[in-house]
Amino acid sequence: MIFVEEALQDNSCSKMNVLGCLHFQKECTASSELMCCEFNKDGSMVAAGVSNGQIQVFHPNTGSQLYHLVDETMPKYPVVSVSFKKKEDSVKNILLAVYASGIVCHWHTSTQSCVSKIREARQTLAVAYAPDCSTFTTAGADRKLLVYDETTHQLTATLEASINTQVMDGHASRVFSLKYHPTDPHLLISGGWDDTVQFWDTREKHSIRKLSGPHICGDAMDIEPETCRIATGSWRKDDNIQIWDFNTCKLIKTVYSELLDSRLYGVRWAQKDTLLVGGSQRNVVQVINTEYDGVHGEINHLSSGVYDVTYSPAIHCAAVATGSSLIIASVGKEKAFITQFSE
Repeated sequence: MIFVEEALQDNSCSKMNVLGCLHFQKECTASSELMCCEFNKDGSMVAAGVSNGQIQVFHPNTGSQLYHLVDETMPKYPVVSVSFKKKEDSVKNILLAVYASGIVCHWHTSTQSCVSKIREARQTLAVAYAPDCSTFTTAGADRKLLVYDETTHQLTATLEASINTQVMDGHASRVFSLKYHPTDPHLLISGGWDDTVQFWDTREKHSIRKLSGPHICGDAMDIEPETCRIATGSWRKDDNIQIWDFNTCKLIKTVYSELLDSRLYGVRWAQKDTLLVGGSQRNVVQVINTEYDGVHGEINHLSSGVYDVTYSPAIHCAAVATGSSLIIASVGKEKAFITQFSE
């Protein structure tokens, strides 16, 4: 077993250890507990949604706060999902955020201004941009997916289950995660409490197929852009990391790791065969090789659960939302395993 351990003593997560291919860079301190995080396209900023209704945008290299996004006219409900517009047009630095109050807000980060606001009559829990940013979709407690035109911000489609009780062509409980197909702006998947991942075509009212098993309680679902393999992270002890085929919905494999004692809230593809995952119970984040079922990197002994993780391929860095801390760590190319498992 070969790894490098960095014991950190000069931050609020003073007991945490950083192992293997993860290398601590900065700890950004938020005003309250963090719920979500995401990098912009070039990795020059990372946005963190806070439970008090604020969004703090940090510089990942320095850890300094760049922008503070707050609308005093809005109720102070948690910011539960954020998504940068990664295809920039005449207006740059647009961040889409949804709040548990049902508000959907477009923020212009550079001017710290809310440029548009939509009020949904539900608890909204997830948001995602289409790959061409022509549309965006929200989901929440009412089990429906709402598709909006990005230019007009008008609702263009409502995706939901049919009244046919003989099929499950939509969700039966609240939805926590949305992911568009990497190249097709009409295709997306959603996951939540009903132990299914539903597949949607925005031109069809009901889901076109589903896979069963994953219990999604956060943004714990991602699509690998090259192979379109789906990774799911479940909030449960066993079989919590699984890889699926996008086209057939068949299970490719269950990934075995030391996270068997951790309930997962966040999953991201970092590379073709590498996942970044984090959760609660055992408060830890790991970089996992999905081909060999091995842990390449780990941050453990965190003082709080990990509610979200994100990765920037532009700067090869991970961001970890844990308690009121946003941990920034670079992801190296070390191939030595901290732990390796066999079935």
